[in-house]
Amino acid sequence: MTVKSAPEKVFEAVSTADGVRHWWTKHVELDRVVGGSGVFRFVNYGDGASTSVRIEELAPSHRVRWRVEQSLHPSWVGTEIEIEIERDGEGSIMRLFHRDFSTPDE
Repeated sequence: MTVKSAPEKVFEAVSTADGVRHWWTKHVELDRVVGGSGVFRFVNYGDGASTSVRIEELAPSHRVRWRVEQSLHPSWVGTEIEIEIERDGEGSIMRLFHRDFSTPDE
């Protein structure tokens, strides 16, 4: 996906609670340290609907990587979510990967 923002701004949008609140869910807690945790709550799906992650990598302006520890989607547990950011002129290219599902059709 091409984004009309510099990699530094894209990194803030995907690696901070305030940033995530603007594009995914308003109900988020997200540490800013490798080994920390994050919780994304989805109140539209009912009480307790959430996904919890462990922060595996934070490479400012380049990459964010999370390991899913608990999820409202059981097949997500143990998977990895990675967001890569690359400068593209005055903007950025952002790539989202969701890996390590137990079966190929997930």
